[in-house]
Amino acid sequence: MPETSHTSPLELLTRRLGRTTTAAPEQPLAAVMRPGEGRADSASAVRATEAFRNRSRRALSRRSRRPRIALVTPWPPDWSGVAEYNRRLTRALANRVDVDVVTADPVRGYSIPVERGVRLVAAGERALFAGLRRYDRIVYCMGNSRFHAHVFELLVARPDAVVFHDVQLTGFFGAIAGHERPEDPSGALVARIQAMYPDLATTLAEADGAQRPAPAMFMTRGIQRYANQCFVHSRSALEMLAFDRGSLDRHAPATILPYGLPEVADWARVRGEASSTPMIISLGAVAEVKGIAKLIRAFALLAAVYPAARLVIAGSPAEQADSTRWHEYARKHAPKAKIEIPGRVSAERYSALLRQADVAVQLRLVSNGEASGATADCLAAGIPTLVTDLGWAGELPAEVVARVPVKASATLIMRRLEELLVDPQRRSAISAAVLDHARSHSIARAADAYVEALELA
Repeated sequence: MPETSHTSPLELLTRRLGRTTTAAPEQPLAAVMRPGEGRADSASAVRATEAFRNRSRRALSRRSRRPRIALVTPWPPDWSGVAEYNRRLTRALANRVDVDVVTADPVRGYSIPVERGVRLVAAGERALFAGLRRYDRIVYCMGNSRFHAHVFELLVARPDAVVFHDVQLTGFFGAIAGHERPEDPSGALVARIQAMYPDLATTLAEADGAQRPAPAMFMTRGIQRYANQCFVHSRSALEMLAFDRGSLDRHAPATILPYGLPEVADWARVRGEASSTPMIISLGAVAEVKGIAKLIRAFALLAAVYPAARLVIAGSPAEQADSTRWHEYARKHAPKAKIEIPGRVSAERYSALLRQADVAVQLRLVSNGEASGATADCLAAGIPTLVTDLGWAGELPAEVVARVPVKASATLIMRRLEELLVDPQRRSAISAAVLDHARSHSIARAADAYVEALELA
């Protein structure tokens, strides 16, 4: 039977590269996790030797051509922050290397890049597998959503560098469990946890009627064991990655890569005195973990003092029913406040919010080890931004953002917002520092760091 784009990427890789696996063709993802896998053994030594030889061959080859990498990632229009980030990163990388962006589905459904040396290749296409061994590096971009299934599947068959955009992957593996065993997703997830953590007691907690892994289990083990290099965007994410490894697990080198901020737009400016009708924005997913309830209560307090103030909470709700729930929450807890919750907005409206906002609020109750694309957009626009002192945002320089602790009350959040609105000197100082930081931590500089870390220079 001819190979088509409908053939499993893992099955094609196995067939092309002559690798063996016990995975059943109809469920390749379900079988790649086995107890004890990933420990130091003779296979690890073979992989290390092969990696050294590959680096030597790549160094000789690059003397006469531009390096070429495969970037396995979600891609627009996938509704994923990782997709949009890597779209910007690829534009910058194209100045240094050629990039094959590996998509989950046929390329006709994706945004086609126009940069020299950049092309899309679907995970099931012959062109990918025919040249797989000729890439200087393969970079797998891993996150906590269903859009990363092809990333995981190809990594298992052809290990190389992994960029962890999230260091909490229970959402990803939960989505995989639902695909593998739709009649019993909880059972499938528990089985995967037991295979991933054979040396630990599997603790289950009840949440919304479903069984979920204990929070201490980030489920990165199932990725780390196949990686030759690991990259994250913050010190806290690096600590989470180390915590999730077992003492006998193979330890791939793990380092921090800078998170590239968007290029500062021509219209970005230092924000001085606030408008007479100040606008406060919160961007990104509209979910409980983003502290939306606390923000609404804080704004209700602020609106009692500044009745002309407006709050716009823009982004997709975690679930469709959440949109109605948040509107009802605002009506109940802030009945006199001007609060708009429009859901996901167009690119034009998103840009307009960044232009018009006086202050941004980007809260977070729990960190998945992620860097926030929405916060990065606010910084590149020069907006004084209030963040939670947690994870990547908590590691930003003190002069660049205003902070509240994770357990901040609505009253404290209101006070921090009021300080940003009434003190034009502080607003100007933060805004100027934000723009300087954005320029010195641009996506172009992040691309240079990728090239150096991957030994492509």
